[in-house]
Amino acid sequence: MAEIIDILNEDGTLSGRVAEKAEIYNKGYWHRGANAWIINQNGEILIARRAYSKKSFLGMWDQSSSGHVDAGETSMQAIIRETREELGLSLSDDQFVLIGTWKEDVIYPNGWNAKIIHDVYVVREDFKISDIKPDPEEVAEVRYASIEWINEHTYDKDPDNSILGDEKWTMLLDYLKS
Repeated sequence: MAEIIDILNEDGTLSGRVAEKAEIYNKGYWHRGANAWIINQNGEILIARRAYSKKSFLGMWDQSSSGHVDAGETSMQAIIRETREELGLSLSDDQFVLIGTWKEDVIYPNGWNAKIIHDVYVVREDFKISDIKPDPEEVAEVRYASIEWINEHTYDKDPDNSILGDEKWTMLLDYLKS
């Protein structure tokens, strides 16, 4: 079943139109994404290696969980759903803190025209790796990483293995400093 996504105006407001995910990317429509960073009590960040079967950035390290906001859904509802689907974690909205929003307007290596308004969340919880049950169609593996490790493996330093290091990462670093 194809994902149906709300088309947004450039300012993030609903346009009143929806489209399938493929059309969203083929035509470069603005839409919303939800992203989460999970941080344990040691200050380590849960990162997820994208499944090797994904259509973009396959096998690359990325934030804890992310996904598109489906039509009629809020970003909070989407990130709760995505965290459950991708990591097998059932979280509630009071565990997520919205740390910011940013706009991405880029052509991905696979040719997709990505115009995404990302809502970025943080969860501060201690999950054992053994308690996380990644969906193999979404996530190849998960691990905790230090800020230093991630800084050494951002996409500009390790482009074959990581898409870490974009505005979502900068937003998290700013949040952690505050």
